[in-house]
Amino acid sequence: MDEEFEVFSLPYPEMSVRMEMLEEAMAFMRSAIDPGANSFNGEHYQLAEFNPQPRPKNLRLMIGGAGYPKGRRIVANYADEYNLYARKPAVYRKVWDLTRAEAIEAGREPDSIFWTSAGPALAAKSDADYRRLLELSAETTGETIEHIETSYEERGYPHGPGSKAVEMLAELEEAGCQRYFPQLFVHDVSDMEIIM
Repeated sequence: MDEEFEVFSLPYPEMSVRMEMLEEAMAFMRSAIDPGANSFNGEHYQLAEFNPQPRPKNLRLMIGGAGYPKGRRIVANYADEYNLYARKPAVYRKVWDLTRAEAIEAGREPDSIFWTSAGPALAAKSDADYRRLLELSAETTGETIEHIETSYEERGYPHGPGSKAVEMLAELEEAGCQRYFPQLFVHDVSDMEIIM
């Protein structure tokens, strides 16, 4: 990511400043999309009072993150959706519980936050098809099949033949995740048929 800022000659402050800017940007956007004439005067961003008409409907603020305290606080105060990086259900649930508690503390209804996750997924109906996809993934990444399966297991990525991936997604749903965006790395569109 550092290289992108360097290529475009954009300032790239320390992480603490970037998080401060993110929090202020979320507060700015919340002011911009909430009903009524609003203004915002922050250290990094300013917004003159305005009331845009027609106001866009169903405009939502989404933030992605790993569940660290500063990110959770930003979500609890401003976000409509939290895309928590893919992880095992127990860890997902812990972040879910902590963020909901912070939302209540901030005076927000915790159910107003929609919970999602995104990450790799590698699944197929049959064991043979799953093994074939694993082999293709190993060829593409240069990793061993064992390494790929171990990584998926450790990180809680849905994977496996038959109903295993579905069961993993069900556990994630029980932990609070309302939608999972799978990143499917297939080599051929026809491979989608063996996944569904």
